[in-house]
Amino acid sequence: MKKPPARIALLIVTVLFLYGCNETSLKKKDEISSKPDLTNDEIRRLVLLDTSFIYPEKQARANALNLAAQFLNKRDGINRSISNLITVGSLYSINGTTLIKTDFSISKPQTPSLYIYNFKGAHGYVILSADTRAAEILATVGSGNIDSLAHPGLRIFLSNAVSYIDRKVAEMESYRGDAAFQRMLEKLRVALLGKSQKSIVGGRVGACQSVIDCGGPPDGCVLVSITVPISAVNTTTYIAQPLLTTLWDQKPPYNNGQPNSGCLARSACGSNYNYLAGCVPVAEGQVVAHFQTSPIWQSIDGKICQNYTPDESNTVATLLHNIYLSYGIYVARSCDATGAGLDFGDIHFTDPRGITPAYGLVQGHWRAWNTSDIRNSLSNGSPVIIEGMQHLCCFIYCWGCGDGHEWVIDGMRDLGVQTIYQFTATYQGAYCDASQQNYYQSYTYTTNTTTATQIHQNWGWGGGMGSDPSDWYAQDVFMSNVTSDQNYNFNHANYIVAYITPN
Repeated sequence: MKKPPARIALLIVTVLFLYGCNETSLKKKDEISSKPDLTNDEIRRLVLLDTSFIYPEKQARANALNLAAQFLNKRDGINRSISNLITVGSLYSINGTTLIKTDFSISKPQTPSLYIYNFKGAHGYVILSADTRAAEILATVGSGNIDSLAHPGLRIFLSNAVSYIDRKVAEMESYRGDAAFQRMLEKLRVALLGKSQKSIVGGRVGACQSVIDCGGPPDGCVLVSITVPISAVNTTTYIAQPLLTTLWDQKPPYNNGQPNSGCLARSACGSNYNYLAGCVPVAEGQVVAHFQTSPIWQSIDGKICQNYTPDESNTVATLLHNIYLSYGIYVARSCDATGAGLDFGDIHFTDPRGITPAYGLVQGHWRAWNTSDIRNSLSNGSPVIIEGMQHLCCFIYCWGCGDGHEWVIDGMRDLGVQTIYQFTATYQGAYCDASQQNYYQSYTYTTNTTTATQIHQNWGWGGGMGSDPSDWYAQDVFMSNVTSDQNYNFNHANYIVAYITPN
């Protein structure tokens, strides 16, 4: 199993987008009628009337600084400023099927998907959607920066985050022209034009399916709109707070039971020349420790390795090495990685040998990833072990291949949001008269939606490496099996062990 070699600290949040819309040169025309009464579904479709869906960089920058002030600066007292912006392109354009490679070297991709704002002094970064059709903030991180050498854990996240935003955009685009979209258009036409637009001038039926006013020639004067979310209030419902209180990694003292490899292993808790403990023993060992009740395990619970006594270090190292040995011949070791277990496609030759009666637990079995079992298991207080492979290989059927990783999902929460949208309509075109040029109309709408389910993951990489209590991940980003050309993508062939209980 592969170990990620560098630091990761992701604090995943879905919070508010703040957009500004100051058109001081325009004069608001007297309302033809009152604000149209739109349903929740109709409000969501307002953004589809826009002519551009790129989140303006100036406003995105302000939003990143606002997020830092709210969630990072107050916590550590650092006054953050932005050092640079990385724009990550979408995998697919909406107006076609051309594949666009996610490449850090493309500073201005034609179809941006993500904005990454790095803070000066390596004091973290913010990752947010660059597309207003998927207005989400994916990460607010208090340390480190992202660059072209981003380590494997971040590559996994970024690759799948792009796919996640693309799916959200595609979902929004699928609403274009549906019944709710057409109802929304008609309500706006009555409010803004004082009449229904069911009678189309010049046969421009196609255009009138997506714009408010299309009665004139294509280059005439057309009423167009822009819709932006200006604020949001979040709601959070916890299915389970992070269940594990341990943040183990694969280096000392956790690998003290492994034999000498001749390669240096160094951590904040010491150094040795042993093989790494391995992600499989670390994941399963932390779950075993979670259910232990003896005094020494109660003493270890919640303690960082710097504070371990010699007996506690020995207890942890012995457990991890014993789990490794229980895999018998299905193990492999090198200076860079320690693996255990054997899978081929849907066939698991080894069930999790740390989740057994030998360690006080009911025998665990692998099953295909599904959110229902994860949710139910966590709501019952049982962490979920998960494995994933780096690649997907296919010949007649597909299976996971390449290096793999095993870790623990130990928390879940549902996020909801009440969003206030500002809708603004103006005239555009070569033949707009003076009154049309100075016209604008603006409405605000409030909608309530459940935005996402997030999971907390203990990666087995130690503290400050994306597993801290404040590090939450968008669930859809990690459950997708979208093929990616990024290395170290453990998002393929995902299987879980759920409902782990004491024997």
